Amino acid sequence: MTRLEKQCERIAKGFRPLTENQRRYAVKHGPTFVTLYRNRRYCSECGEELHGDICRECGTDHTSSTAFRMRKGRFTLPYYFRIEGSAEEVEYKRHWLVWKTAGMGMKPEHAMEEVTRNFLNEWGRTAVQSVEVSNMAYHYDSWRCDTAMRTRPNTGSTAYTGRNFHLYAEAAWPYGKPAEWLRKRGYGKPEQGYDRTLWQRRLATEPFAEWLQKKGLTRMLETVTYERLKKFKRELELCHKNGYAISDIATWCDLVEENRELGRDTLNAKWSRPGDLDHAYRETGRAIRKKHERERRKREKEELRQNAERIRQYDASRLKWSGLAISGKGIIIKPILTAEELYEEGKAMHHCAGGYWRHPESLVLSAKDSEGNRLATIEWDTLTQETVQCRGKCNGTPEKYGEIMRLMEKMTPQILKAAAL
Repeated sequence: MTRLEKQCERIAKGFRPLTENQRRYAVKHGPTFVTLYRNRRYCSECGEELHGDICRECGTDHTSSTAFRMRKGRFTLPYYFRIEGSAEEVEYKRHWLVWKTAGMGMKPEHAMEEVTRNFLNEWGRTAVQSVEVSNMAYHYDSWRCDTAMRTRPNTGSTAYTGRNFHLYAEAAWPYGKPAEWLRKRGYGKPEQGYDRTLWQRRLATEPFAEWLQKKGLTRMLETVTYERLKKFKRELELCHKNGYAISDIATWCDLVEENRELGRDTLNAKWSRPGDLDHAYRETGRAIRKKHERERRKREKEELRQNAERIRQYDASRLKWSGLAISGKGIIIKPILTAEELYEEGKAMHHCAGGYWRHPESLVLSAKDSEGNRLATIEWDTLTQETVQCRGKCNGTPEKYGEIMRLMEKMTPQILKAAAL
């Protein structure tokens, strides 16, 4: 057991059970829902039948409430209640699992059990205490509440750390005070829009998170992720130092990123602190598109140059098979010696032979009749020294397939002899 875990166990001995005010708060700020039974809707807060989105009896607004179908006239919905506080410079979060049971004609009933305690110190180290979790369960609320609360492994891969440390609580006690080290880092009333537990860990370990908190810039995290914002740390510091107000943080991040791609000095006010952000973003976008177009043309030009060189090498490698031919029963088979002839063969036969100059290990031959009409295209592999395929028009099977293959068997020694020269 680590020193922090021992300290947390000592702190946990001083924890008190829920007070009556805390219980009422957890009940009052829990989720509301609609129950369904025999095609009728009932309010979860008073149990009376609903004739619209607003309950006539208790006035609860169910416009955005989720509906659940009841069995035997009752339905139980679990949710979490959290209490935050600090002791001995350790920030803690205590979570209660609350079962809210509602049904027709009844007031909701609530049962509460503490299931997990999460601890965080000023160096970002964590500890977890909880009841056991069902081994075969995959839901984060599958607690075994009849077991004892004790320290659990904090390896990052166990069910206790992986699921319980980031529990979402629908109701949170608003009177807890953060630890002294969090207050020194500017953490007062928690901001919304990001994971509070994760943010506290970043405050403990990352200076940039502390700077954002102290400068009151955490609202940016509602639009841009912390990892993305961290890429522009220096630019943000200069903006704040010079009193530059960023009207749209997402657009500003895109602007700075594009200026970096263009090779511009984003520490310069011209590229990171423009007078008109939208106009600067449009201008930078046009410059980026022009750059991408230049790069595309350059790639195409280089690709054409490389292809021309490969075609030249292909044509030179076919010269050793020039003059090679075999005939029989009105069929003449000759090798195709240039990339241009390959293109004409593929176009005439409606298949992909026109691009086989990219495969120098393949010798492509054309079979024609005595009148010069194309019958088939044959691929002979110089590595395996065998015929790989014989295709007619549209990759079909040629009519004289058997005779063509017999001629290829007779022609193989000639191909090998020419290849050895």
